[in-house]
Amino acid sequence: MRRLDDRGSMPLAMLVVTIGVGLSGTLAAMVVTQVNTGDFDARRVQSLHAAQAGLDVGLAAVRGAVDATGKGDTNLLPCGPLQGTLDDSGSSYVVTINYYGKDPQGKPFGTDASGNPTPPTDGLIACADARAKNPGPAFAMFDSIGTGMKGSPARRELRGTYVVHTDNTNISGGLIHVFRNVTTLNDLCFDAGSAEPSPGTPLTVQYCNAGGTSQTWAYNENLQFVLVASQTPARPFGMCVDVSGYPRVATTPARLQPCQTEKPGMYRQMWSFNNAANLQGSNSTGTDIESYYLNVQNPNVPGSPIIILTTATGSSYNNVNTFSSDANVGAGQAASQKPDKYVGQLINYNQFGRCLDDTGGDPNAAHMIAWPCKQNPNPTKVLWNQKYYVPTLPSVADPTLDGKDGNHVTGTILMTYTPTGVVYCLQSPLSPVLYQYVTTKVCSGDSSQLWTYYGHTAHYATSYTIVDSTGKYCLQPRDPTTTTPDIFQAVNLISKIYVGVCSGSTLQKWNADKNVVDAMALKDVNETPKKGS
Repeated sequence: MRRLDDRGSMPLAMLVVTIGVGLSGTLAAMVVTQVNTGDFDARRVQSLHAAQAGLDVGLAAVRGAVDATGKGDTNLLPCGPLQGTLDDSGSSYVVTINYYGKDPQGKPFGTDASGNPTPPTDGLIACADARAKNPGPAFAMFDSIGTGMKGSPARRELRGTYVVHTDNTNISGGLIHVFRNVTTLNDLCFDAGSAEPSPGTPLTVQYCNAGGTSQTWAYNENLQFVLVASQTPARPFGMCVDVSGYPRVATTPARLQPCQTEKPGMYRQMWSFNNAANLQGSNSTGTDIESYYLNVQNPNVPGSPIIILTTATGSSYNNVNTFSSDANVGAGQAASQKPDKYVGQLINYNQFGRCLDDTGGDPNAAHMIAWPCKQNPNPTKVLWNQKYYVPTLPSVADPTLDGKDGNHVTGTILMTYTPTGVVYCLQSPLSPVLYQYVTTKVCSGDSSQLWTYYGHTAHYATSYTIVDSTGKYCLQPRDPTTTTPDIFQAVNLISKIYVGVCSGSTLQKWNADKNVVDAMALKDVNETPKKGS
């Protein structure tokens, strides 16, 4: 896994301001693909450039809060607002920074006296407290207002969220929650005790701490849970969740051990989300799941060890042996393009780790969902309701077409209901209206079952999208941050599947190549409508 160096310096902020104009064309192109906005009026382009530059300045200022050794120093965090001018045209930006102890993404916004949205208050930390806090805030939310003066003083406002950390660790990854369906239960997550645990350290559950280095995990294609912060030059593969010994023994505790890259050692570290959201171990040959599951020894108790038992919940979800990972933990084996692992799961890029799913294993369900990607060491045993057969892209036969405009194909997206052998087609409601859902129906040849599947094209906006027969609506999970999110499971933010007006949003990208759609340092970048702008 590529490591990201997050050290910075205050001169970086000055540099961003100085070169803002030179980068304006590039920044505009990037923003057009990343923000949810409708009509990009030419008169407002300058203010958009200014707002994006403001986000970069704010990000550089937070990254620049480091001591002489290059380690993050919370005492140096900027409070803002930060403001500046891009060039002699008068284009300018003002950036407000809000710090949070927990993830503000998806939290409801308030409204000020003028009717404009205000940042979420849940988890908000005053800047002075953020500076004094140890280990520091977990998130920073930037609100950048750009004003362009050439021809029009129109304003554009962009928001973005940043995961704050104070050491040089790869920030990809997220939390693995003990499943809960009510908020009265403690929100507990896998915890390794520290960023670099010693071999043999017990795996426990602790109160969830978004951004905490002892709780940030990546789920790789070998079905291993890797503690992201433990990937160091001395141990590049990091530390993984491990249960020793074959044959397994009930009540054996899960521990942190160096991640194994070779068989058979790898097998004892392989964990698969099954059909009921249990985490099931691999057998000793790596050919199937086994009968042992991860369990919370003392439910709803912070500090409880994780052990293995042969009992699971079947179809009942609980806070003992069912789990829900953050979307950014990863998609496990589902993300692999290797022929011996790929089975046709469609992974959402924005909710990386969530796959297109026929709800409840019912091909006639009223709606579909973006559910954690199901796994098995033997990918052919992944349940049918996450297996889809898409038309073959032109670039498969002719690799020179990869990255070209013509790299798309129109046809049906199929799913076979294994119990009966009946083939179903993905069907669009042909409308983005609330409560109009994407479903699977017996194939009929209707235009609502035709989709244009895009691979890597010459344009970011179209790459990796799936467009219905209207030519203007793209397959996507319902955005959980909207005022009407229509969530299937609110506590775990499980989205229902819709079509939305194609915008280039990462919510509309499926099985995207991460080398092409590179992860942004700023997450959840959106344009915010301002009254009177």
